[in-house]
Amino acid sequence: AEVWNSTFEGVDTTSGDASIYQAGATTSNLTVRESRIRGNAWAGIYSYGTDSLATLTVDRTIIEADASYAIRAVADGPESAGAVAVTMRHCAVYSPSDTIGVYLLGDSVSPVEAEIEDCTFCGSYTGLYCDLIKTGLTVSGITSGVTCTRCNFFGHTNGIYVYNVANNTVEQSISECFFTENSYGIRDDRTQTARLVATHCTFEGNTTDGAYDASGGSASTNLLAEDC
Repeated sequence: AEVWNSTFEGVDTTSGDASIYQAGATTSNLTVRESRIRGNAWAGIYSYGTDSLATLTVDRTIIEADASYAIRAVADGPESAGAVAVTMRHCAVYSPSDTIGVYLLGDSVSPVEAEIEDCTFCGSYTGLYCDLIKTGLTVSGITSGVTCTRCNFFGHTNGIYVYNVANNTVEQSISECFFTENSYGIRDDRTQTARLVATHCTFEGNTTDGAYDASGGSASTNLLAEDC
């Protein structure tokens, strides 16, 4: 499916409801381009790869979310492994302080692959929230991984947040991003063998920590910041 030059006004805050909903037990592809999504639907875009591959591309789109998620992308495999691949480029995500900009969740057999470039995130509880994303998984050509390049995060509790849960072990790669006026610019709460790498990033005016790592102890778990 393709959505071009469209405006969606979500009004239903019921859990699971979205302005744009992509789901099913067969492979699906959704492109949202040059559009505007706003209102208080539970999610602006909900991409759900259950027992299948869901590919979501969002390009040059503005999302103003007043409810739980601007974008929620979930892969799971109650019967066989699912997968979800998210590509975002040149987007702006504005949402209030109790919401999440982009939420990524897989499971122990279902990978999440996300590539986010040249986007701006403003005002939500968390700009980019990485839940369970297990390293080393490949399904339908999708391999677990998160890259975020040349993005701006400002006015959040957490610019980027990595949740501490079993199997959330993928290495996030953050490069050339700008973090300002957040409580935490980057917050990696994981205590297992996993790390986040930030390269050529700028941290300015974040009130608690520019970058926080809960693990520590070894090169395989420490957050690595290079040329920041």
